[in-house]
Amino acid sequence: YGVIDEVTEDMYNGSLVIVVDTANESRICGENYKLGEYIIKIDHHDDSSDYANINYVDPKTPACGAIMTRLLRSWNFKFNQEIATYLYVAITTDTGRFRFRGVNEEVMANAGYLISQGVEIDKLYTKLYTKEKESFKLQAKAVDKFTAPFMICFFTLAGADLDFSI
Repeated sequence: YGVIDEVTEDMYNGSLVIVVDTANESRICGENYKLGEYIIKIDHHDDSSDYANINYVDPKTPACGAIMTRLLRSWNFKFNQEIATYLYVAITTDTGRFRFRGVNEEVMANAGYLISQGVEIDKLYTKLYTKEKESFKLQAKAVDKFTAPFMICFFTLAGADLDFSI
């Protein structure tokens, strides 16, 4: 949802770096975050490791978007539609569309608050459920190759399976 920002190495130098929804360093794309002068980690995974100067971890909350919404609201942050939408997407996807464990009254109340800030849930869900043609092709290849010996289902895809020009 949206476009990923291009963050250059120079932008990290001496900066405050906030790493969100990343339990351990091996899940962080690249090493540039280490160039920051100060690192804050905000996460919800219970297998989380401490790698920042401040490690704010709440494994009872099912989504980092919910943690961020809670924090920002407690600081009287002024939400606009774009920020509210990104946080709502984060909560929605991390909770499996509000189906996973840990979804509670606070999570739902914060989701409702974000909607009140302009989230257009009809457009959002259309984007979340719309798939590209390549995604369907990959799913078809996976279904075609799956096996279930011993009641365990698995499939193997090779590099050639990812060529969608076929």
